[in-house]
Amino acid sequence: DLASGEGVACYPDGTGHGGSGEAITGLDGRYQRLVYPEQAYIVAVDDERWAAHKVGVVVREGHIPTTVELPLAPGAVVQGKVTRGPTQMASAGEYVSLRIEGGGLPEEIEQLRRHGDRRHHELTFSFSKQTDADGRFRFAAAPGEYLLWGPVHAEPARLTVTDQNEIIRDFHLPQAEE
Repeated sequence: DLASGEGVACYPDGTGHGGSGEAITGLDGRYQRLVYPEQAYIVAVDDERWAAHKVGVVVREGHIPTTVELPLAPGAVVQGKVTRGPTQMASAGEYVSLRIEGGGLPEEIEQLRRHGDRRHHELTFSFSKQTDADGRFRFAAAPGEYLLWGPVHAEPARLTVTDQNEIIRDFHLPQAEE
């Protein structure tokens, strides 16, 4: 349930198999999406202006949350430019991702994992964009912890979004595109 906003894309992303996909809000700001039980989810808004996400939404068989509220707020603008080569030429069409770092699984979902599974599981959610003709990318981000992934061979950057209006992070790839 969104505080305002028609036509906003919402995505639940779970810790197990499947469960992700887009849900678009209606005139009343509500959205609906079928998800798998026995998982924890991050539910996030992907929009040019608005940002919101909720970490650790637990869906259990017989205990399904009927409403996950996402109060929309103007997002902090996370933007930058990707350049290549010694002339620092703009690089169009590069993939850049902004990943929500949601931490470990809620205890009730952690206990459901198989006993032989010794891997560490975390809740994450990624927004991905391609750079435009000028090599630029832009995300709207709600407060939280993020990892900004640039193109292959670029060092990712850890970001903490609080109340800032804008975060600028450029990526430069020393080698020209072949």
